[in-house]
Amino acid sequence: MKITKEQAEIMLKKMPEMANEIYLDYPELKPLKVADSWEQLNEISGYYIIANSCISFAGSCLKPVVDNKNVFKTKKQAASVLAYAQLTQLMADCGDCEIDWENENTKQCVVYSGTQIDVFNYRGTFQFLAFNTLEIAKEFMKKHEGLIKTFYQL
Repeated sequence: MKITKEQAEIMLKKMPEMANEIYLDYPELKPLKVADSWEQLNEISGYYIIANSCISFAGSCLKPVVDNKNVFKTKKQAASVLAYAQLTQLMADCGDCEIDWENENTKQCVVYSGTQIDVFNYRGTFQFLAFNTLEIAKEFMKKHEGLIKTFYQL
């Protein structure tokens, strides 16, 4: 038996036990499952970075409380954050990464494009690894390729 979308909406309200079958024909009626806030999660698990910059497993069944805001879901994500911290210090040391994103000038950015890591020009789109000059961006990319790959979780 085929029902219309309008009938399906009525059935969802009056007969919620039919929801799974209705969603097969009308998946767009299924409510999105996006938490309203981090605090509303039942529990979290994952990895965190301890004082000596080592990644440690936080376990599971943790509550989303203020003391657990530093827990990353995956080990790769935690490693990415560590790599980014190092990259920001290396960028500051080269003296070419004071970027004014309000300025319309082109920035040279080291990005992963889905197929490769390379330097691309950007104007208004914020990028994490941004430089003012192409030469510095390319040299930075060559010297810190390993950290950049870790940052992009490759």
